[in-house]
Amino acid sequence: MRSAHKLTFVIAALVFNLCGVVCHGADSIHVLIWDERQPRQNQAYDDYLGNEIAKRLQASTDDMDIRSVSLDDAEQGLGAGNLEWADVIVWWGHVRQNEITEATAKLIAEQQ
Repeated sequence: MRSAHKLTFVIAALVFNLCGVVCHGADSIHVLIWDERQPRQNQAYDDYLGNEIAKRLQASTDDMDIRSVSLDDAEQGLGAGNLEWADVIVWWGHVRQNEITEATAKLIAEQQ
């Protein structure tokens, strides 16, 4: 139950922070949710944390286009196509972040 409260807080904070863009008539916000998807997450979430965040955000607003990707996806979920598409990246990393390649880290750093 405690993790559900934390997740609700994170989502509420994200929606609040993005409201300024949405409320001023901008197009939908592209939210890329990256999650390392470690096996222990399944002890607290049915479908990994990133997918859970995506589901709850999608249910909370129609003003966001959301993609949930992971370390195990092609290009570690962080290829140029996803990074160029995203207005916002929600990052969940805990124990597998060191698996991000240097090339992927450079792509992330170059996005402005």
